[in-house]
Amino acid sequence: MHTLTPALLLFLQASLGLATPTPLKRRDTPKALTAEVLEDILDKIAVTGCTADPAGECRTNKQAAAPIAASFEKYNIASCGEQAALVSLMLFESDSFKSNKNHFPGRLGQGTRNMQMYDYNVEYARHLYGEDSNWGPVVENIVRWVKEDEEGKPEGYESKHRHTMLELVWGDSTSFASAAWYYNGKCDEAVKTALKAADDDDESAYEAYLVKCIETEVTEERMKGWKKAVEAMCD
Repeated sequence: MHTLTPALLLFLQASLGLATPTPLKRRDTPKALTAEVLEDILDKIAVTGCTADPAGECRTNKQAAAPIAASFEKYNIASCGEQAALVSLMLFESDSFKSNKNHFPGRLGQGTRNMQMYDYNVEYARHLYGEDSNWGPVVENIVRWVKEDEEGKPEGYESKHRHTMLELVWGDSTSFASAAWYYNGKCDEAVKTALKAADDDDESAYEAYLVKCIETEVTEERMKGWKKAVEAMCD
């Protein structure tokens, strides 16, 4: 079941009279990693801790392992090279699972564990809830609120409702699955083919993933994270 923050759930149920949403059926796909195995792998890649977490966003490796493993099964991310790419991206973007939204510079609506921009979270929410007769209209209402709120405003103004959209995909089962959803729908086959065959000596596959799919620059820190992930997951 898709997890919503309590505040958003109460707000939407009270204002729109909605029942609890029913999740869409998962696709039948081959099993990938178990949560237990993935937790051990994550412990080799990054140390996570949540001792200071006033916003409640931080997750430990143990908490992250199950939803990540489930996302690999749901979206058929079966090769270790692809799994390593997605894990290293999430660890980098979320600061080792500490953040679930963009804090610097603080873009409203940007978030989930791979830090998707607002427009992608709209697409993701439509993917998750579009066939739900109750929650599908909620997604479209939020899109309308954002558009109406930002119309005629100065360049750079961002509606607070962008964060409302993010809260629809905020829960662990969805925020840790967004990287796999994005990979399936936004990365071309050449990138996927290269990652399936990648190992720790082949940096070009991950560089292509960052540049062509994620549309970001290649940095030393990103590549260091990739090498640690692919060594642990493809050993």
